[in-house]
Amino acid sequence: MIALLVLIGAALTILWRFNRKGNRLPLPPGPKPLPIIGNLHQEPSKDRWLQYHEWHKKYGPLVSMRLGQRTVISVGSHQAANELLTKRSHIYSSRPRFIIMGECAFRNLNTALIPYGPQWRTHHRIQARFLKANHATHYGPVQDIESKHLVRDLLSLRDFPKVFLRYAYSMNSTLAYGQRVDTVDAHAMVELSSVSKAIGEISATVLGVMVEMFPILNRLPAPLAPWKQAADRGYARALALYERNCRLAETSPSWNWVRGAQSMKESKTVSREEFANIIGFVFDAGSETVAGALEMFVLAAVSNNAVMRKAQEEIDRVVGPERLPTMQDLPNLPYTCAVAVETLRWRPLAPMGFPHELMEDDEYMGYRIPKGAMVLPNHWAMDLDETVFERATEFRPERWLENPELPLAAFGFGRRGCPGRHIAKDSLRISVARMLWTFDLLPGKSTVNTWDLQQGLLAPPTHFEAQFQLRSPEREAIIQLEWESTDKNTDRMMQSIKELID
Repeated sequence: MIALLVLIGAALTILWRFNRKGNRLPLPPGPKPLPIIGNLHQEPSKDRWLQYHEWHKKYGPLVSMRLGQRTVISVGSHQAANELLTKRSHIYSSRPRFIIMGECAFRNLNTALIPYGPQWRTHHRIQARFLKANHATHYGPVQDIESKHLVRDLLSLRDFPKVFLRYAYSMNSTLAYGQRVDTVDAHAMVELSSVSKAIGEISATVLGVMVEMFPILNRLPAPLAPWKQAADRGYARALALYERNCRLAETSPSWNWVRGAQSMKESKTVSREEFANIIGFVFDAGSETVAGALEMFVLAAVSNNAVMRKAQEEIDRVVGPERLPTMQDLPNLPYTCAVAVETLRWRPLAPMGFPHELMEDDEYMGYRIPKGAMVLPNHWAMDLDETVFERATEFRPERWLENPELPLAAFGFGRRGCPGRHIAKDSLRISVARMLWTFDLLPGKSTVNTWDLQQGLLAPPTHFEAQFQLRSPEREAIIQLEWESTDKNTDRMMQSIKELID
């Protein structure tokens, strides 16, 4: 009798499990996976965003794949991203496990890579103290000095990517550490760029990809795991840079984010190493993204001369030829500001977005999205969606004047959106306005391919030539005069900012 009951119970359990599996919603559609490797064989080695965009055109706003052991859901429409990543951000705000970048290279201390939870909230509170919108408006004096320095550098330097990196680096270094950077070849700036590149290259290798897809490989001892040794070296360099900057900030007469954050109760709950990473993340991420966006602007400018002439006409009408545009002019330069926004849409700097991880099972559009899935906000597919953006491949700033409510993926979604977006927007707008006031941006001798982008999480343009042709000798004289008459005393400037923030 007991044996019979056991058999009946087992049969009912099997039947229940079969019915439960049969009644489950399907995953979103996507390319067919192979056993073990999933869709790894279909991952392109170059321009991933183009292939994913094609999959979205074929399968719809949600595309599911399996990369090794990971379920990946690509989100390719603003409507779906807003619903999932913003409205349901309480369950979509974590991060996948990043073995190379998160664990090996940054010891689970990088704000962008850590899972959603108490540690991330501590990081976010410290950073938000200085990055929220009402504080970002007070950083205009720093952006004023650095954007004047930018156009002055462009009068004589041909390597405009370095000029842009110095601009962004010095702006963030002034705010975070109270230290300006005067030259494009400053050691600390070169070191930051080198470290970021080295760490990124580790995760981009075949071994790096395999470790992420098959985490069991990370159990290999260090002698058999070259990525661990390389990550150790990269982190040691990054930490040395962050800690050096913090020491300079602590001894600087200038108020800065380090000194301001050290008085917060949240800062007293983290180690000195983690604190250095919290400030270092804002400093590092803000430098590369602003510099990359400015490179993308130049790419747009040299291939859309008529658009830039229209922006220059607006600047000349509002500002005139006798002074540089100021932060106060920006509200009266709607077309020029639209050029800056369109730059972010036309060629998304982070075309594949930054991965989220789902914290519990969810459903959308009749599909199942399982807990633990990696959710990719596909910026490229979203911002080049012809159903949202008419003539999406064209550079048309007018679209933002016709409909200011158009969505933009550049700054991310929900709780994991870019914390420095308010500073970044103003930094981009004032530098674009001042470059267009000063120069005609023209293509160089070689043909420019506007689709040729670098490979990585950030995808700025590959090297191309551009001419920064001075609009008149008088404008050069004005730039020199304004630069010489500007108060560049960092201590006074940062003290005035402190008084406004406090």
